This record gives sequence, C-alpha cells and structure tokens, in this order.
Amino acid sequence: MKFSYSIPYDRPAAEVWESLQDTERLIRCIPGCEDVEPARAGTDGAATEQDVEVYRVRMTTGLGPVRLRATGTARVRRDPAGRSMTAEISLSDPRAGSVYGSMGLEVRAAGESHCELALAADIVLASKIGEFAQPILRHKADLTVREFARNLIGTL
Repeated sequence: MKFSYSIPYDRPAAEVWESLQDTERLIRCIPGCEDVEPARAGTDGAATEQDVEVYRVRMTTGLGPVRLRATGTARVRRDPAGRSMTAEISLSDPRAGSVYGSMGLEVRAAGESHCELALAADIVLASKIGEFAQPILRHKADLTVREFARNLIGTL
C-alpha cells in the first residue's frame, strides 16, 4: 500500500532539516517504536554498507485484532542537497507476519520561515497481518502519521 502526507511547519526548512539529522531520535518519534540502535559491523554485514546508516528496530502496534511485535532493520540513506532521506525497512513478527517496504521524507521550503515535511511510504504487509489488516491499514497510517508529526514537533 502506498501513502503520502504533507505536514506544515512554522520553521525554516534548513532548521527542520538540521533537527532531523539525529536518526535515532527521528525513528523514536514513530509511534510504537520501543527500541532503536545502530547495527554493529558483523550483524549480517549491514553496518558496513557505504552511505547507508543501518539500525536495529523493535516496534509494537495493533491493527484491529492483530497485534504486531516486530524486530528488524531500517537502512537509511540521506541526500543533504535535496533535504531528503529514504529508509528501507524490514520487520518481522513470528506470530503475525512481516512488514517491509520503503519510506521517504523530504523537507520542502514554503517561504522563508515555513516549510512542509513530505512523507511517502510503500509498505507491504505479509502473512496473517496482511490478510486481516489491509482494510484498516489506511486509518492506522493516518493516526500514526498524526502522532509522528506531534512527536516530531515536540523535538524541534
């Protein structure tokens, strides 16, 4: 499923972009994030990828009757010139299934002292979670993005 959102901020784009440089703090703004830490070299070789920050992530969330307690990785690439970043995510829960896909974030100037944060995601829910959660995923995504925006505003 594909999602896109635009969140306005009453701050200059350069200031918002600078505040997003702490990836661990940014990931912790995602509702349901219980733990995030940089992956260490040797854990599936991921931490040695050039120009990619790799993090181990643990999330908990509910989608209707399905509870997801997933662990996995987020591989983050940054484009400072474009004030954007992308993350390839792969999370799994042995009981409920897996979630994988990509998310993008871009800070766009909207005047001297305003900007917007453009969020886009293309997410796949596999196994049991995909069967049961597809009809309610859009609603959950809307709630999650609203809470993420509130959390992010609190960190700026």
